[in-house]
Amino acid sequence: MAVQRPDSGYSWVIVVCCAFIHFALFGLFRSGGVMYVAILQNYDVSREEASWPFALCAAVFQLIGSRLGANSNFGATGICPVCPGLGAPL
Repeated sequence: MAVQRPDSGYSWVIVVCCAFIHFALFGLFRSGGVMYVAILQNYDVSREEASWPFALCAAVFQLIGSRLGANSNFGATGICPVCPGLGAPL
């Protein structure tokens, strides 16, 4: 019978990366309406220019899923959750 060890320190790296992704991407989505109006009022830009940050955030969010899926299909499961986590909020 194999002895099960508790989670290693690497598990906490994965937790921090996931939390950072959720904070950065979902935080922008959830506050998008308020930020959009603030951008329009404070920076005197058009609606199209004000929507760029939100469109880029949505694009990055969608690309993370395909990148994560491709990494896991090729067997890179150890570094798989960390790679998108480091580049996603940029």
